[in-house]
Amino acid sequence: MTQKILKLLLFLLSFSAAASAQFVGFEDRIPQNFKCTNPQELTLSTAYYKEGAKSLEWNFTPGSVIDVAAEKPFAANDAGGIMLWIYNERQQSDSLRFEFYAPNGDVSYRFAFRLYSAGWRACWIGFKNMQGDKKNHNVAGYRIIAPERKGRVYLDRLTFPVKKINDRTTPDLQMPSNNSLTYRDLWHWCRVWQWEQYKYDIPLAKQLTADEKQDLATVEKRLTEALNVRVAPKKQVEKAYATFKKVNIRKSGDGFTGAPIVAPDELNRKNGEITLNDVEDMLAGFALDAYCNHSAEASNNYFLVWDYAINQGFAFGSGMGTNHHYGYQIRRVYNTAWLMRDAIWRSKNRDNILSALIFWSALQETRVPAKAGRDELLDSWHTLLMAKTVSSLLMVNPCERARALAGLTRWLSGTLQYTPGTIGGIKVDGTTFHHGGFYPAYTTGVLAMIGQYISLTNHTRYVPTVEARQVLKQAFLSMRNYSN
Repeated sequence: MTQKILKLLLFLLSFSAAASAQFVGFEDRIPQNFKCTNPQELTLSTAYYKEGAKSLEWNFTPGSVIDVAAEKPFAANDAGGIMLWIYNERQQSDSLRFEFYAPNGDVSYRFAFRLYSAGWRACWIGFKNMQGDKKNHNVAGYRIIAPERKGRVYLDRLTFPVKKINDRTTPDLQMPSNNSLTYRDLWHWCRVWQWEQYKYDIPLAKQLTADEKQDLATVEKRLTEALNVRVAPKKQVEKAYATFKKVNIRKSGDGFTGAPIVAPDELNRKNGEITLNDVEDMLAGFALDAYCNHSAEASNNYFLVWDYAINQGFAFGSGMGTNHHYGYQIRRVYNTAWLMRDAIWRSKNRDNILSALIFWSALQETRVPAKAGRDELLDSWHTLLMAKTVSSLLMVNPCERARALAGLTRWLSGTLQYTPGTIGGIKVDGTTFHHGGFYPAYTTGVLAMIGQYISLTNHTRYVPTVEARQVLKQAFLSMRNYSN
């Protein structure tokens, strides 16, 4: 009996759930455990990369397979998963299929990665969010199955198995059911794709009345006055040019190469990688130089950075692996986009730029009335209310602008209600809750942003309701008292 127990323990240990994370590089050679149906389909490439200076190029034939054996079999658990980035050159209506197989061949975990977008897209997913019956937890490797056509993709920045996948992996166009946590009210940053499924319940007018045009023009004029900059800050402009030089954007094929743009959670500054803060530095600095100093070079750089950022994944329908707290990294992008709006509207990449701005502003949440129980409202008010405002007014069609602004005002009015318990928002005594408690230090900037929105829309049809403004007033009165 003792020997049987010992053998069982040894067997279980051989499939340890504590499999160490394995980062796979494609700088020097194709890893030996990467086996393809047609070996000549796999090559190392410098055409595109998301780490180092090379990626794995896969020129696939219909239904071909890459098989990747694990270093040793292990037991999958909810915490583990896989992380990589995939470059797709052209929009397609099909998917790559990932299957994770056990030593006996069982496929208990699988998922599809949609090739619906061009450019780099993150593929981060945990075993707990994969499809499959999940009966056999033992994993001996995985395979990637190509669509039933010829094509080409690039793989890079691959880690498997990931010992602990990020809790806030973000569902997006590529993997819409990626993370069940995002549907909790707490994970508001990661809900942009969920909200993208909302449809406006406000009908789109065929044309605006004279009064509607006047109200819209009033808000636009006030926004311009609020964001107008007469002299470009020298340090911001210099930082834009310095960062741009380091990023070293170069045209390659249908896309670009340069410093990889990644989420802060996987950023490696020592390797020359950048994040959305750096994109913000470049876009804001170049916009100010172009707007204030009429610099043609700055204007060209501004749109080159946009093209590069979109190609790198700062785009419509992309979650960047995880996008939590991204609002703090992109606020100046929106302020300066408003100053550059005429140039954006004339840009050949206009639609991609506008769709990226609108998507990342989370304006899509405002297509329907605010839903009760929404947590962490202070973050959205503070970091994305102005982004939503600018995005509404950047729409090319004035009728769409009017509808978007009406939806935003309705949403803001709906969120400016007293919230129950410890969820975020304003309480009946006027205190403001954030992260489950009273948070006065954060409140100052939050209420300032709401106040700015009311200032922009005052005496127009877009001003928040009286009831909403009374709740805000209570918050200001309470602030006066607890600030002594």
